[in-house]
Amino acid sequence: MILIRLCMIIFVIGLFSITCTEKPDIDSVDSLITSAKYKQALEILRRGQLMPGLNPAEKLRIKTRVEKVQRLLFFEKLNHHITVNNWEAAGKHADTLKYKITLLPEKSKDPYYFDYYHLKSKTDSALSGLEAWQISLEKANQYYTPEYQQVQEIYEKLAFYHARRGEFVKAREMMDKSMRKMNLSVMDSALSKVYQLYMDGKFTEACAELKDLKNINLDAHWQSARKFLNFYADSLTLEDRYKLW
Repeated sequence: MILIRLCMIIFVIGLFSITCTEKPDIDSVDSLITSAKYKQALEILRRGQLMPGLNPAEKLRIKTRVEKVQRLLFFEKLNHHITVNNWEAAGKHADTLKYKITLLPEKSKDPYYFDYYHLKSKTDSALSGLEAWQISLEKANQYYTPEYQQVQEIYEKLAFYHARRGEFVKAREMMDKSMRKMNLSVMDSALSKVYQLYMDGKFTEACAELKDLKNINLDAHWQSARKFLNFYADSLTLEDRYKLW
């Protein structure tokens, strides 16, 4: 009996050891994050940080996700208020969070300020009759964030904002900045052609090429570019573009 119990203890210890030395499955963690299961994702990542033998790339992947989940937890309540359209509560909670950001370590503040102003633009849009949301978006992009696709999204919103006001130089500048964040190394050859036409200032040609692409699934950023060019290609110029190079 004692021998059996001893074997069971050894088995459990061995199983625990294996579990604790397994590297976190990043795809599974990303799935948990997408499903808003932040605490569960963070627990797995925290265990992963303690794993021996991680290479620098693995450490970085875990670290960036830990920081992302921490920010998502920080803004979780505000996101909930926005999701359920509880705008008054969202506005008040946003003010509280802005103060809390000032208490964070200086080197980690930027992504939090980015998220704060990005979310505040949504409360501004709902609560203000003015276009305060645009000011918040511009402030958001003054801060560093690893979430480059959100940065693209902001540039695209600002591009349409300025174009609607007839400010086509500023509108093109915003769309330029969004386009420059696209990953050229994985871009379809047909889209690469459109990209080059756009960067060469051949806006109407780029628009025509995009319209002809029937068999390519465009992501959200290319869809924004197509809509932008469809509406405003004839109004765009290369004025002041040298300032962006």
